[in-house]
Amino acid sequence: MTEYTYTRQFAAHYGNATAIVPDQVAEDQRGWDESGKSFPAIRAGAFGNPLPGAPRKVRVRVDGEAYGLYTPGTGDMVVKSA
Repeated sequence: MTEYTYTRQFAAHYGNATAIVPDQVAEDQRGWDESGKSFPAIRAGAFGNPLPGAPRKVRVRVDGEAYGLYTPGTGDMVVKSA
């Protein structure tokens, strides 16, 4: 089992919420998008506060097409449910 770290606190858009993605994913977004592998992320609401009743950890994958990962104008990282 892979051990993930969250020390960089890299935020990604996750629907109408924010997800903190592992450092390993933030450093190699293209690799994770191309592989299609899922990973655990920490879900947060507005201003990093947990959403009431929502699961804190969610399984997601990088959605590079949604934020123009392969274009010069890459936006903020987007993840979707796995």
